[in-house]
Amino acid sequence: MKHNWLAIANPCAGAFRFKRFRETWMPLVREHVASVAYTEAPGHATEIARSSQAFDGIAVIGGDGTIFEVLAGMARPDQRLALIPAGRGNCLALDLGVHKVPAALAAIATGASVKLDLLEVEADFAAGGSRTFRAASTVAIGYVASVVRNAERFSRLGRHAYTPAAALTRPRRMDVAVNYDTDAIQRRSVTGIVINNTRYLANFLAFPPASLSDGLSDVLESHVGWARQCLHNLSILSRRDFYHPARHSQTSRMHIRLDKPDMLMVDGELFDAVTEVKVSCLASAALFQQGPGG
Repeated sequence: MKHNWLAIANPCAGAFRFKRFRETWMPLVREHVASVAYTEAPGHATEIARSSQAFDGIAVIGGDGTIFEVLAGMARPDQRLALIPAGRGNCLALDLGVHKVPAALAAIATGASVKLDLLEVEADFAAGGSRTFRAASTVAIGYVASVVRNAERFSRLGRHAYTPAAALTRPRRMDVAVNYDTDAIQRRSVTGIVINNTRYLANFLAFPPASLSDGLSDVLESHVGWARQCLHNLSILSRRDFYHPARHSQTSRMHIRLDKPDMLMVDGELFDAVTEVKVSCLASAALFQQGPGG
């Protein structure tokens, strides 16, 4: 049965390289939605979402980066958003129980709509100017941002690209000033800061207690070398939860000032030469379709 939904598909997403996805799953997608639009360049998903007001919902076929683009253009909170995972990182899909295509299609057909938090990100750049983003999953500087960039070298591995990238990325020290909510500014020497909305970081369960709808984001601050970072990665990969070198906290707002311009990652999208980042948790900011395992 078709629903008044628009599917926005990213043909550059990892799963589209596989014939099975194109020939098996896309025909089923067309049975569930009124129309399918394919993106043609970075940023195109935002343009398509802006012109989608006639549809009750948008089904995103891609990864976290495609969701990021759609959130920038869709008519929140009037439209629902469904996820059909086809990218390397599928943080939100894992939390919503739609990390498999059949479950994602079932969520469109019969799944419940749930109000989830989003992250509002304000970034200042060394060259001047600032930009504001809406994110569903992850904001990071330092180690995790570098892992995302290095994962591009292993894109043929699809969702497994992050594993070798994490092992081959060496943490480096950054000097920052941070403050949480209304707390005083504190100086830190870190190798990375991750601000997360979901339980997952890429495909890894890094924040088991996190909630998508508590009005708070979960934060990890790390200051470790390569060996300790690998041990932490192994702790997450094994799900044994045996090693925690990072400082874990929760906040509704966070402000980071970098002593030197560096790279910012927002839901898989990378931005260079950022000097300052403000992140606020927007409670119940968007409607998503939840699968049976969500």
